[in-house]
Amino acid sequence: MKFFKKIDSNHQHKLAIEELKRGRTNNALTVLNRSLENFEDHVPSLELRADINARLNKWDKTLTDLKKIQSLNSSFKDINMFVGNSYFFTRNFDLAIEYLTLHIQDKTHSFEAYLHRAYSYLAIGKKTEALSDIEKAISIVPRNFHLYIAKANILEELNKIDTALLTFDKAIGIEQEDTSTYFSIIHKVDFLQRNDKGKDAISILDKEISENPCNADLYFKRGEIHLTNGDAELSKTDLSIALNFGIFEAKTKIKNIAQHRR
Repeated sequence: MKFFKKIDSNHQHKLAIEELKRGRTNNALTVLNRSLENFEDHVPSLELRADINARLNKWDKTLTDLKKIQSLNSSFKDINMFVGNSYFFTRNFDLAIEYLTLHIQDKTHSFEAYLHRAYSYLAIGKKTEALSDIEKAISIVPRNFHLYIAKANILEELNKIDTALLTFDKAIGIEQEDTSTYFSIIHKVDFLQRNDKGKDAISILDKEISENPCNADLYFKRGEIHLTNGDAELSKTDLSIALNFGIFEAKTKIKNIAQHRR
């Protein structure tokens, strides 16, 4: 790739976008880094680099660019939410709450901000505030099953086990009506396993697998639970099926089972 020092910031920004379209993320970052050395206040380049680093989970770098954008009084949409999320992923939960609150004050119907602030509250032990925020998010988007999963997990932290189970069932119902995925069931199974209800977890997976015998994720999860319960043979059988369906992580677990038998 060639770089031209005399190319202006807008042109280099376009070059970076073209590199992204070709799937060359590292090249795009190289173009942006070189451009911002010479045009450090070019907001579109800062925005693009922040977005790329966020997708790469490089939250410290994302935060640096977002704070720079903020200092330039840019009209970057939802800047406070993005800064708040970045602080969350860098585990600075107090600042995450501060910036997400600023976003909510400006946009009271932002369910994402309530969700992320709920997780931030939960991380610092403010469980009641977390539950309040997740309920607000659900009131805004009542058919988002991910929000019910989050609520169930918060209820578990509050030791409201029965209510958490009902909330997982709500998530499962919505997910089954709206999609063909199994996230809610997997999360409920994990919840049951955490709360010493391994047999109930296996029963749920047995039923789901009998109805959906080609779902690799269900076999993989049942294999994990069998392994936790000490049923190595049953675990190996399920993990082998999951591997045949393309979950290559199962191969490592099967090897570990074999090594423990030696």
